[in-house]
Amino acid sequence: MFRTKFWLAAIGIALLLTFAFGPGVLAETTVGSTSGKLAVTPAGYDDMKSVLEKLGVAPEELTFDQMTTAAALEKYDAIYINCAGEAESPSDEMVSAIKEYVKNGGVIYASDFAAGVVEKAFPGKINFNGGSVSSAHIGSTGDVAAKVVDSGLASVLGQTSVTIKYDLGAWVVVDSPGAGTRVLMTGDVPTTGYDASAYQNLDYSDSEKLKEAMEKIQSGSTTTSNTIKDKPLVLTFSEGKGEVLYTTFHNEAQLTKEVEAIINWFGIRTRAGRLASATRELVIKGDDIALQEIVDGINKGETKTYYFNATGKADFKLTLNFGGSELGMTITDPAGNEVISQDVQKPPYTTSVQADEGKYKIVIEGKDVPENNYPFVLLASGPKSAAADEIIVGTASDNKSGTSEKSIFQRIISGFYWAVGIGVVVIVLIIILIIVLIVRASRRKAPVAQNPEEKKE
Repeated sequence: MFRTKFWLAAIGIALLLTFAFGPGVLAETTVGSTSGKLAVTPAGYDDMKSVLEKLGVAPEELTFDQMTTAAALEKYDAIYINCAGEAESPSDEMVSAIKEYVKNGGVIYASDFAAGVVEKAFPGKINFNGGSVSSAHIGSTGDVAAKVVDSGLASVLGQTSVTIKYDLGAWVVVDSPGAGTRVLMTGDVPTTGYDASAYQNLDYSDSEKLKEAMEKIQSGSTTTSNTIKDKPLVLTFSEGKGEVLYTTFHNEAQLTKEVEAIINWFGIRTRAGRLASATRELVIKGDDIALQEIVDGINKGETKTYYFNATGKADFKLTLNFGGSELGMTITDPAGNEVISQDVQKPPYTTSVQADEGKYKIVIEGKDVPENNYPFVLLASGPKSAAADEIIVGTASDNKSGTSEKSIFQRIISGFYWAVGIGVVVIVLIIILIIVLIVRASRRKAPVAQNPEEKKE
């Protein structure tokens, strides 16, 4: 009897621990990374190291020769590949290492000439003008009126258009996004055609010599000038567990306040890449898709305001995810009524909103953050019919985007579903054990027939 009670108690404790700590494990595994190590390649036409340092982040410098094995890259949460000649023609070893790094959850930022890395490591994700990077060096100098077509980025910037200055010609022009690739900004691109043979013997290892050669090509071999309408300027895609952010422009000569905000956002967005992936994995399930993704940074005591445009045809959810500490979130409906006010200390935090038609105002406050420009993700999710703005974040059924819906088996072995699965198994075992004990007890109480010989006596 003692052994029976012991096992009943043990199973009961296991059941309690499963449900008590199961959700806690989910919160830990889905928060994502915001404070890991960052690396940046040497400055070329780009200098993302200076951008990150202004944001209060000190990345390690990583040369192209050091980027030849996945083991050398895996200690970094994100790697920034500056626009430089060496990025145009990466070695096979570097391409293989980056491909493995991203597949395992790493995040890459690449700009302009780093298209060579993107093309070789992730073929088909971005379609470059003319079919290859080598034929895509047709971008001309001048101002481009860029449209911010991603509603999340537009909410961060507070505007849907910005002027981008391209001060150097022969920049890489993108033709179209590949399967599963999202476009964040577009614009009408000024182009100049050049003699293709002039590119065959360029020395990409020396940025200064390359710059001089480009200027000679542009001044002496011009054949055509044209403007290509509505081409992607900034794109992002998932590969395996990781992400890549590619931009045709960089931070050289970008002096306006609006463009500086975009460049700073590149730094924060790449830094929070793993956090964003973890948040999407958490909320994209069933019929719910990611309606709007906001990635931003915040300081202690600072407040930031964003908007979600709802149709009122379906309810939506808001998920706030960050590395820890404390953020406040206040949601106001289109009529000006405060519907939710919550201080969040244990992310991720998800709340459901019964939607009316119109713009919802979301205010995030930095209650207690460990550093300036502390990254966070605010993700609106729900059925497609809930969002009035164009949805380009991705859907649960898009297998090529890296955000595909998991199978039932995958759900059971991960996070909350794992905890529920174990709990159900434990409950079934308890029921079986109780039945066995009842059967045994009934057998012991059953009357025993007397011996006939004993009756006679």
